[in-house]
Amino acid sequence: MLDTVGAFTGPLLATGLMLAWANDFRAVFWVAVIPGVLAVLLLLVGIREPEQRRERGAVNPMRRAALARLGRPYWWMLGLGVALWGVHMGMTQGLLAAMVADTAPEDLRGTAFGFFNLMSGIAMLVSSVVAGLLWELCGSSVTFMVGAGFAAITLLGIVLQPVTARRHSGP
Repeated sequence: MLDTVGAFTGPLLATGLMLAWANDFRAVFWVAVIPGVLAVLLLLVGIREPEQRRERGAVNPMRRAALARLGRPYWWMLGLGVALWGVHMGMTQGLLAAMVADTAPEDLRGTAFGFFNLMSGIAMLVSSVVAGLLWELCGSSVTFMVGAGFAAITLLGIVLQPVTARRHSGP
């Protein structure tokens, strides 16, 4: 939970400091060192790990024997999932970056990329909160069904978009 709070408040604080200190990057980075130093100090002097009892039969899941038990179907599905995720990232991220670069004025490209990534982050935050609430309140199947519904709406928008664009374009 605290890592999520830090991931949200850290960039927000950095943006505020950049505005307050007239884009003084060095000062902002020095402020960013403070939580890191405090965390290391806390680990060194403030945290004591409780003594753990070893359960009989506990196995390190990263051992070769444990991984071999997952079986061939698991590894095929993992490989397929990684490949599909890579194809998705390759198709979308490069395309979106090219669209931002092509549509932004040259002197504002950095700002355009920053704003694009800010909006992407906000969209991911909102979608993650909605998915988490659905998961907690309605269960995993409803969460996946709503995700499939959003995907279907997006697909419908993609299919209908060229027809709309042709109607409104001039000669």
